[in-house]
Order: sequence, then structure tokens, then C-alpha cells
Amino acid sequence: MAQISEIAWHDIVKAQRFDAEYFDPECLKIEDAIQNIGSTQLAKSNVKLDCSAFYPSIVPFYNFAGEGVPFLRVNEIQNGLVEIRNDTCFLPKEIVDRYSSNIATAKAGDLVIAKGGNTLGKVGLLTDQYEDYAVCRDLIIVKTHEAKQLNIFFLWMFLHSSTGQKHLLRTASQTGQPHLTINKLAKLSIPIFKEQEQFEEIFKKSESMKSLSMQKFTQANQLLLQELGLEEYLPEHTLAYEGDFESLLEDRRMDAEYYQPKFQVIVEKIKKTKHDTLESLVSYVKKGIEVGSEAYEDEGKPFIRVSNLSVSGLNDNNQQTITEELCEELRDKFEPKKGEVLLSKDGTPGIAYFVDENVQGIISGGLLRLKPKKEIEGEYLALVLNSLVVQMQVKRDAGGAIIVHWRPDQVKNTLIPILDDGKRTEIVTLMRESAKARKESIKMLDDAKKLVETLIEEKARVGKAV
Repeated sequence: MAQISEIAWHDIVKAQRFDAEYFDPECLKIEDAIQNIGSTQLAKSNVKLDCSAFYPSIVPFYNFAGEGVPFLRVNEIQNGLVEIRNDTCFLPKEIVDRYSSNIATAKAGDLVIAKGGNTLGKVGLLTDQYEDYAVCRDLIIVKTHEAKQLNIFFLWMFLHSSTGQKHLLRTASQTGQPHLTINKLAKLSIPIFKEQEQFEEIFKKSESMKSLSMQKFTQANQLLLQELGLEEYLPEHTLAYEGDFESLLEDRRMDAEYYQPKFQVIVEKIKKTKHDTLESLVSYVKKGIEVGSEAYEDEGKPFIRVSNLSVSGLNDNNQQTITEELCEELRDKFEPKKGEVLLSKDGTPGIAYFVDENVQGIISGGLLRLKPKKEIEGEYLALVLNSLVVQMQVKRDAGGAIIVHWRPDQVKNTLIPILDDGKRTEIVTLMRESAKARKESIKMLDDAKKLVETLIEEKARVGKAV
């Protein structure tokens, strides 16, 4: 439906913009509401903005073992927070210090905003998990430690809300590749509420529930490893070891990495307890579909890829969408069902998530849908798949190739230990408690976003500055 905005000439001159996107009626409504409430600009509130300049190649210094300073990219922004994951790269502190004039750094409490591409405007809050963070060129840092008037948690929640996102994206330059700039962000108007202090409390409660969720998950994982005698096992890379020709023929593998003793230790531990192959424990293993990038749309239903999957659920990391019509056409064969386990086989193979509620969307070819049989609990199966027990099998199977790929036949032949009913019940209980706490944490933040939008609507309605 076409929309028309009538704009005064002096508004065009003031904004130095005359593109239709900037004067979109919804954006104008938000701007008027913020002005009616009372506002300040980021720069005037003593917020500092920074970003990395062009730096020399630092790829040779990457490590993925959590050593050094986390080097943040857009992928680390998950649901409004910056999360350090298994695929987060780290840089030695000496490299960050050496290129301090090129690589910008941030601290807990600062925000990072994606400044371009299809993640434009994505906002993340840095927690106190690390003292310092380095950022790539694709992110802008909003340094909040000397901020005046603005509560950093409210600022974060406002920019993360749908209202704040529209307000933020309005400042993007409308070139062939829209992007955010420091100069425009510095002039961004932010509403001032007396209620803004409550957002810090909401954040802390959410973080507390998130911490509880992680604690329950860790307890479940430790219980599994303890029962298998692996609670203190640390895999070691062996430089020299022996193999036999019969194994080469049977496994149809001749790469040395496949026969590392650390992998055999895991297999032997599993075989000492009751176990079975994954294929025997599920009713089906169904692969997703590749719709092709030409099927992507700006709006529609989620097309779920490996990057959208984590052990704790689905995220919006670089989320692509397809039309509702295409989704409806593919739904029966490729939409996740409640009670299934989603499992990645490409890119970052071995990520598993138990689907405990209905999901709307279509999974890509890099994902598998597993339907656990009645004799094995889905939560238990997902934990085992994410544990050291299976992750070592994944590394063994998917290694030795340029492109990491866990073949469906390898997935089906994965060995799964089956603990006695009592221990599995303990694990399932912990997993369910973990999922409940995680959902409560997410709900708190979702409610906070809605509260921001409600406050703006209510204050704007009465035209009263606060």
C-alpha cells in the first residue's frame, strides 16, 4: 500500500536528505514521539563512539581456544547480547596493543552495532565475561561509561526494540550499500524516561536466569561424563601412534588424524556401557533443503541455517527469510516438529537442539531432523550429541577434508551411550529446568522491549515530556 508524507522544505535542508525512506511516515511518527517525550542526543549525553580502522591481516593470529582478547564480529551478536561461542576467534593481547590505533576495543557495559550489510543495525550489549573486547571493522562501539542522563540498559533496550531499530536505521546512508556512520549516530535522539532505571534490574534478573540455565546444563553434562568415567578426561593430541591395515580398509580412511588415540579412548568408554547407534535410536533422520539465495526475501518465514542453531535454541544470527507461500509448500517435509532434535552436519557439525515447542520455518540442507524413539528421551539425546562423547566422534569423522562435512551415514553410525533409566531421568530433569530458566530469561528481555515501545506510545499520546 502506497504511503505519502508531506515534508516542509526546511526539514529537507536540515536533514540534508530527501530520500523517501528517511521521511517514512512511521519513522516521522517515532521522531515526533521522542521529541514530545523529551530527549538527548548520544553525543550530548557524553556517549563516545568508535570503530576499527583498516588494519593489516590478523588472521594468522586467530585462535579459537579462548586465549587472549575476544575479537568480536557480527556473528557474536545474539538476541541483543554479545555471546562468546565456540567459533569466536581470539587475538593475543600483544597484537591488540600493537595495532591499538587500528583495532578499537570495548569494555563491559558498552554496546556494539553492526554498521552495514544484511545485519545492519543489529545491537549487542557487552557483559562482564571479559575485561576487554576487540572489534572488527563491521561494528561501531557505543562507549557508555561516562554517559550522562542515559541509563545504559535502557539505551541498549531502546536500540534493540522494534521502535528503536526503526529510529536507528533511519540514520543509515541510502547508498548502494546502506551503512551507519559515527557522525550520524552521534546526533541520534534518545528519549529520556524517569522509568529508565528499572531496565537495569530487568537485565540483572534476566542474566540471573540465564546463569541458572547454564548451571543446570553444566550439571547435566557433568553427570553424563561422570557416569562414563570421562569427567576428568582431557583429550591430548599424540604425535606418533600405530594403526593397522585392516582398519584402513574397514573405515575407508587413511588420514592419520582419524586414528588419533584420543578418539579411541572415547569409543572404548562408550563400548563399556550400554550403547547403540544413533540410527537405531531414532525413527528417522531427515535432511533439510537448499532453496537458493534467489528465494530469500526481506520479509517472510525463517529459513533456518546452521548459523541460526545453538545448543540453547534458535537465534536470529544473519536470519534469512522466504515467502510464506514457499514455506507452506515445504512445511510438511522440512519444518521442525515438536519432539524432534535438530542437528547440524555442515559448517559447524554436531550442534544439537531439542525442539520442545513448535517452530515456524524451513531448515536448510546443513541441518538434520531426528525423531527420537519412545525408549530414548529427546533432551537426553540432545545432551549426548552436544557432549564430549559425540563431539570427539564428530571431529574424527568430519576431519581430513578441506570443507567440514559430517556425512549422514557417519551421523547414523555415531555411538550413543545409554545410561540407566534413573540417571537419564536426572539428566532430563536438569535439561528441562535449564530450558525453563532460559525461556524465562528471554521472556524478560522481550517484555522489556515491549515496555520501551509502550512507554513511548503512552508518553507520546499525552504529549508530555518527562
